[in-house]
Amino acid sequence: MNTRSYWLSKRFSDPKRYPYGLSRSGDFTISQSQLLESQGNLIQALLRDEVADPTQEDMALKKAIQAGDIQFNNLASTWIKYASTHHEKISVSSSAKSEETVDDDWIDEDELEELDELD
Repeated sequence: MNTRSYWLSKRFSDPKRYPYGLSRSGDFTISQSQLLESQGNLIQALLRDEVADPTQEDMALKKAIQAGDIQFNNLASTWIKYASTHHEKISVSSSAKSEETVDDDWIDEDELEELDELD
């Protein structure tokens, strides 16, 4: 368990969900990404009960986040937005092949012109 100042001294990032950074994701405003980067580790630690000396404000923030209260303050609403944003990678197998469909009714106009020229 670490102190509050320890968690605030570390910059928050989520390379798994946001490999190019929170500010480049397009999900957050500049101020929201700055809030997450500066206080995200503290919030994460609060939610895991890993802060040795939480303040009353920290505990109120934790309760608001757990209750989903986006009206509590900007930090709570930003964290709730972060927690609810899901980025899923879509992978396509390289062995997947598309089947070509042939339309028997389709006629190539160039072939028709060639046939007309031969007559």
